[in-house]
Amino acid sequence: MLIDFLPILLLGLGLGVMHALDADHVMALLALNNQTSRLRRIAYCSTYWAIGHGAVLLGCGVLLFGFGVIIPESLQWLAEFSVGLVLILIGVGCLWQLRKATLKVHSHGDIQHIHWHENEHTNEDLIEQSDKPTKKRLKEKHKPLMIGMLHGLAGSAPVLALIPALNQGHLFFAVAYLVLFSVGMMLSMIAFGLSFAYCQKFFGSKLQSIAQYGRYALAALSISFGAFWMFQASV
Repeated sequence: MLIDFLPILLLGLGLGVMHALDADHVMALLALNNQTSRLRRIAYCSTYWAIGHGAVLLGCGVLLFGFGVIIPESLQWLAEFSVGLVLILIGVGCLWQLRKATLKVHSHGDIQHIHWHENEHTNEDLIEQSDKPTKKRLKEKHKPLMIGMLHGLAGSAPVLALIPALNQGHLFFAVAYLVLFSVGMMLSMIAFGLSFAYCQKFFGSKLQSIAQYGRYALAALSISFGAFWMFQASV
């Protein structure tokens, strides 16, 4: 029986890889990591986002397939609307943090170079190096987790994940389908996040002023996309 379901399970893995690259998912990840180029932090953010998204999908699948509980359309609409609102808030938060940054000119003999400093940069490095849990580190994990859960209720997830899973007739294979869908989504999101981190690091070291203005542009794009998403949900 497993062999019969194997193509469908692999389909779930492939759909998860594609679903991670939906416009609202990509925009959320870019906006969340707009001010950092640390590979570990972006990998954590991508992973926790995917865990939150996958947990909601699994929960919805078990409720619908195992107990016949249907997720209200009003709740899905609220999630869609909230996705846009969250993108706007993230963009505004990025702009606020960027306003606190200052452009510094450093001289080394006859050589000058320019780069941006943030007021909390030193504290941020200390937090990264500390092995003790802090409120800030917990917040950094909870934010992408909660946003991922919100995205799990919105968008095309019910079409891509739940409907094929519920047509299998076996709860075990339905859950397996959703797990592989979530794994594919996590791998895709981590790969995209690490690619973004590499670009951030490259431009941050070579073209720092341009990279900083790019962060402003990305924050503004997050606000614009969030407003469009809210409008689309309201129509």
